[in-house]
Amino acid sequence: MIGVKGTVKAEPLQLVNGKEKLTLRFDCKPCEMHVVGRMKSSVKNQRAREMAEAPLVFYRTRPARPA
Repeated sequence: MIGVKGTVKAEPLQLVNGKEKLTLRFDCKPCEMHVVGRMKSSVKNQRAREMAEAPLVFYRTRPARPA
């Protein structure tokens, strides 16, 4: 923001839906909002299935594109 020089601050907020609680943390300088909460078991299981099908591969350099 012009003229503010880093003085913009936002306190964390909390969203509550039944027993589920999500915390919203704001980082105003890059204009970001982070949602923090507990990972649901269904999401964790989905990630495990995806990794079994196609595991992540890390390369030292960018691989060449197929022709």
